[in-house]
Amino acid sequence: MSLRGKVEFVLFVVLGLLVALSYGVQRYFVFPSVEILEDAVVQEDLTLGVRGVQERLERLRSQCFRWGRDELLLSRVGDLVIEDKAAARAFLEENALSYISIRNSGRANAELAYDSATESSLEGFEVPDLATIREDAHDGIVATSLGPMMVAVGPIQGGSGNALVLGRLLNRKLLDEIYFEHNVVMHVWSSSDAELPLEAIAAIDELGADVERRHVSRNESVVSVYAMHPDLNGVPAVLIRADVSRAVVANAYDTMQRGLFVTVAVGMLAFTLLVVLFRRSVMNPLSELTEHATEIDATNDLSRRLNMTRRDEIGMLARE
Repeated sequence: MSLRGKVEFVLFVVLGLLVALSYGVQRYFVFPSVEILEDAVVQEDLTLGVRGVQERLERLRSQCFRWGRDELLLSRVGDLVIEDKAAARAFLEENALSYISIRNSGRANAELAYDSATESSLEGFEVPDLATIREDAHDGIVATSLGPMMVAVGPIQGGSGNALVLGRLLNRKLLDEIYFEHNVVMHVWSSSDAELPLEAIAAIDELGADVERRHVSRNESVVSVYAMHPDLNGVPAVLIRADVSRAVVANAYDTMQRGLFVTVAVGMLAFTLLVVLFRRSVMNPLSELTEHATEIDATNDLSRRLNMTRRDEIGMLARE
């Protein structure tokens, strides 16, 4: 290989190393950092979503204890449930409730379930036996036959063994409220739901009974984080998922890929300019000097001179 070829090869190798270094930095340092940031964002969204659920549970508990001390309201509720189902449903919708029950010794004296989101009665509605709930549990989430439901249990004033139970389904309407309040996209399932998505089943298998663990999954468009939430008895029974769009991250990836492309393009341009300049300033004069020395060797004419006006080392050598 000629000297020119060797020099150009070295320049090409240097360019390749710079491109590989740029790609390596982005692939193994920048991209993982973006994914870590993405995970942190979706984890924070899950925390905000759970906080939104807890805030509504606290409101439900406060409402339950207030109503438990209001004899006129309880009497009205009992009359509505027994005598006027349509008015009772309107009452539930007005108070953003899905379930109300007045119980004595664990048995329902008056009970009504209604889903305002679908505007239909909840036929076949089943609530776990509230008599089994811990005595210190006044609010929480229960898994019902129609999905997770927030429940608050409070005593009825003046009635020994009587309790008021208020419930609100964690349906799309409530989750939309949380979205508009906290800007969090959430999905909630009962862990015993027979129609769980495959991704949710995989998350439940991964999380087990640990309510502190998080399971993160991602595809091209969405990154999701799953967590188990305990029911009234502290048993993990509800699966919560928060989603974050990857549009921003996808744009970041596209920007970094365009940046890598620009780096390669600029590198190729720099390589071409370096080769052209190196040929004109070094390789071409060296070629002339080599041809001149070859001619002198062939003719033994030591008086021949090379007309080169350069003032650098090549010019000095040419004038010798």
